[in-house]
Amino acid sequence: MLATGHVKNGKVVMAAKKKALTKNQEETLKKHSVHHTSKHMSEMRKSMKSGKTFTQAHKSAMKKVGK
Repeated sequence: MLATGHVKNGKVVMAAKKKALTKNQEETLKKHSVHHTSKHMSEMRKSMKSGKTFTQAHKSAMKKVGK
């Protein structure tokens, strides 16, 4: 996947490349999904593929879409 840039404050900012989740991350998300909506889980997956940790992705998803 090619990273595409966008202009922010007059500078070109490159988007982070998406990485596949590891087997361990997928297993952890599966256990976590029992407690949360599919919208929350897809937001977490998207964040984690962009490089956030599980905890960072969870906090971000809680703020954005809730439980």
